[in-house]
Formats: sequence, structure tokens, C-alpha cells
Amino acid sequence: MSTLVREPPTPRAERYPLVMPIRLRAAPADQWAPGRTENVSLTGVLAELDGLSLPSGTPVEMVLGLSDEEPGDRHVICVGHIVRVEHGARRSPRVAVTIERYRQA
Repeated sequence: MSTLVREPPTPRAERYPLVMPIRLRAAPADQWAPGRTENVSLTGVLAELDGLSLPSGTPVEMVLGLSDEEPGDRHVICVGHIVRVEHGARRSPRVAVTIERYRQA
């Protein structure tokens, strides 16, 4: 008789409650959806999007704004995929998105 051995859970990356502008699109696509982040970690983002709903598993590109000044001043370009979509009483859907690669621009 074998014994089932469970691996300890992988700790989640610490989340920071940062509200900043975000643009997100299915990769590759031309239409960007604007929105706002609710929290950010080293491995992902939770954001509310304006008028775009994509299913879980969709590969995406994101642009995170790092400055309140001019929109194009400082930003991070990220590639990942949607891991969770929350629909509810909110006007716009919330999406949890992984960050698999990024670069500052």
C-alpha cells in the first residue's frame, strides 16, 4: 500500500494595492481595453477593464502606466494570460492576469 505524499503549497507572491492605468488586449489583436489595476504582484495583476470581456486562458498583452503625468511617459509592457474572470454587480469585469514576461519602455 502506497502513501500519498502532498507537496507543501507554493507561497503566493505578495500583492500590493496599487491603482494605476492599464491597457489590455488579446494577443495578438488591435483593440486595447483601458482599465485600472486593483493590485499588482511580481507574478500577476488584478484589474477592472472598461468594456472588454475575455475568457480565462486567453493570452494577453498589457501596458501598465507608472506615471500620473503624460500617458506615454513611463510604462511596463507585459505578456501573460487570463487566469480568472469575475462578473458580478460591477459595471466592468475584473480579470486576474499572470505576468510571464515584461519590459520597461
